[in-house]
Amino acid sequence: MKKAICGVLLALCLLAGLVPAPALAAAAPVWDGSVAEDFAGGSGTEEDPYQIADGAQLALLAQQANDGDTDGVYYVLTRDIDLGGLPWTPIGTYQWAYCTFEGCFDGGFHRITGLFVDASVTYADTDEVYAGLFGYVDCGMIRDLAVSGTVQSTRSAHPTVGGVAGNLVGESYTIWNESLTTVRGSVVSGCSFSGSVTVTAKGEDDRDGHAIAYAGGIAGFVGNKSAVMDCRNDGAVTCNSSHESYTGGVAGLTRNLISRCVNNGDVTSVSDRAQRSHIVQWDSNCAGGIAGVNVGIFQSAAIEACMNTGSVTARGGSITVGGVAGTNYLDYGGNYNAAVRSCCSTGPVTGSGALDASVGGVAGSVSNGTQILNCYSAGSVAGGDGARTGGVVGLINSYSSAGITLENCYAAGPVSGGEGAAAGGFLGACSEYDKYSRISLSGCFCLRAEGQEAVGDSGVWYDALDVIKPLSAGDFGKKASFGGWDWDVWKMAKDLDPGVSPVTARPVLKDPDESATEVPVRGISLDERALTLAVGEKVTLTATVLPEDASDKTVLWGSSDEAVVTADQSGVVTAVAAGTARIAAAAGDRGAACTVTVVPARITAISLTEEKAEVSVLSGTGGTAVLAACHWYDRCLAVKVLPLEAGKETVLSLDLPEQTGPVRLFLLDSGGAPLTGAVELHEEIPGRR
Repeated sequence: MKKAICGVLLALCLLAGLVPAPALAAAAPVWDGSVAEDFAGGSGTEEDPYQIADGAQLALLAQQANDGDTDGVYYVLTRDIDLGGLPWTPIGTYQWAYCTFEGCFDGGFHRITGLFVDASVTYADTDEVYAGLFGYVDCGMIRDLAVSGTVQSTRSAHPTVGGVAGNLVGESYTIWNESLTTVRGSVVSGCSFSGSVTVTAKGEDDRDGHAIAYAGGIAGFVGNKSAVMDCRNDGAVTCNSSHESYTGGVAGLTRNLISRCVNNGDVTSVSDRAQRSHIVQWDSNCAGGIAGVNVGIFQSAAIEACMNTGSVTARGGSITVGGVAGTNYLDYGGNYNAAVRSCCSTGPVTGSGALDASVGGVAGSVSNGTQILNCYSAGSVAGGDGARTGGVVGLINSYSSAGITLENCYAAGPVSGGEGAAAGGFLGACSEYDKYSRISLSGCFCLRAEGQEAVGDSGVWYDALDVIKPLSAGDFGKKASFGGWDWDVWKMAKDLDPGVSPVTARPVLKDPDESATEVPVRGISLDERALTLAVGEKVTLTATVLPEDASDKTVLWGSSDEAVVTADQSGVVTAVAAGTARIAAAAGDRGAACTVTVVPARITAISLTEEKAEVSVLSGTGGTAVLAACHWYDRCLAVKVLPLEAGKETVLSLDLPEQTGPVRLFLLDSGGAPLTGAVELHEEIPGRR
């Protein structure tokens, strides 16, 4: 038997590269700036999305979008990607009308780090730019993705810049012969951004006599039929402009919906515009902790269940700045409104050095068709000389028959104003045109900060001044019932930090995950995406279900071919016979899979030095293992032969002669024939030539 084995060995040693050595898993390399020729897998359908596993494949997606080839195409990120700070061309540049992202991008709860976008380079030949990881999204979706890096525009007069996406737009159209209206929009959901978004927009106005800069932590512009939901911004957002500028922690401007979002980043907007424009209520410098502008145009717009903890600062120009939204108004009437519902701000809000300014803890200014419902401000609010400054709203200024509603709102932070300022604990000023009508006010309160008893009494509320006079801490605490609030969104907080407010009980915004009675599964991942097992070998896969507080985290397991590999409902995978199959795990309506290759025997460990080779082999079928030290001319110099016992690990150790070149391992069945899955080892010994 030994002679037969040696004969087979000598014949095999003459064959170069019997089977390639198994590849070892490695961390994804930092993107080198290249563009891949194909994706890691998938066909681009909803059931089988294109798989993106590195920066080059993400760049391929950008190339497809900028060639107009993403309409209705699905993509999924399968691992974290580091873009290495190299210049990034946004996915959808809109340098031509068809250069937009129109597909669905599933981030799979992975991270894209090292993002660097300089719109001044990307858009060198045009003055209208869209910058972010995604530039221009037209009826597309981006979900479950964390982005970090730098996005900047330092030249354009018309920048639309966001950390995740620059521009989100949608459309509606009517199929006349069927009397149906179809609505499509762009959505960013479950995403976060950290780093910085910086816009510098200088130069002369053009294009109808004005230019506009949009800057947001998640998106620059949220257009009709589009939305940002369940997102968080931790990055700084800064805009320095000589034009109209709309700056927000989540979005610069929204025309539709921002829901369940949090901003923790500082928002700063600086304007050197010398005169007012005819755009957006005469305000040229609009900044908000969530959005700079909240406007309904032929539809309702809303910011709901959002929280701002960052500082919001506006300087220069004609200012409206608010802890949640800067300017809020309805551009066209009908049965629409522009609402801020169930939102709060705990960060400081400051407006100064302006031609005129409206500064509010929740909203800088509210105009026709606006609703501010169930909102509060707990941060400081400071307006400069002449500023209209209020703990909740800076200015009420309605110019049409559309009404304004302020309901169940309060302010608990200090309010201060400069020389000639109209500063109120709740409201800064109400235009004389509106002092008698079209304003509905109920359930609103403000706390009189210690040492600031006069603040509030000087607020210009005309005939309604006494309705919202500041209350002492004791009287304010008696309002702790706050009837009429939406308790699916709010909870009652007690024993609050005295540094925030002396009030012992008041409504505070719940964490968004607390608001739903059922928390759906939004993702599932496995600790392994590919495995090689020997026949009979068992391994336990671990599934992670997100979010952590999902109502039902039950995982169901299955195999695509139980003749090859099985999985029980505890995630224990058993290799049955040689072949390849997929193990699937499902939770809710989300799934993940691991590809399992089963071989008769496999290498479990390799140690190769200049003097010695040691290899561990796990066999599922039995047979023989042969470890051979070979000369460079394929002559065998030394051999170690050991039997393989099914289900057990065998360790082969071989001292290497001086002239050893390649070292090869052969796995043979009981008859001396090569087993499927036999491999060749390293090509040379470390340190020897």
